Amino acid sequence: RVLFRSLGKALSIGDIRIEPGDLVRGDADGVCVVPLARFDEVMKKSQERDTKEAGVMDRLRKGETTMAVYGWPMK
Repeated sequence: RVLFRSLGKALSIGDIRIEPGDLVRGDADGVCVVPLARFDEVMKKSQERDTKEAGVMDRLRKGETTMAVYGWPMK
């Protein structure tokens, strides 16, 4: 039986502490907790990653190989 006496309060799951206002996101790959204080930083890095990934996908669609896109030596 689950009682929700801690609604609006911090809680811990294992070694992870979740504070009110933290972003908790889950999907089939797992769960991520982003502290509210780091939300802007995480969003900026996420958008940068998405932009970089879109550039990689564009290059691949134009025929480049992953080896060339990532600068890996061809042997």
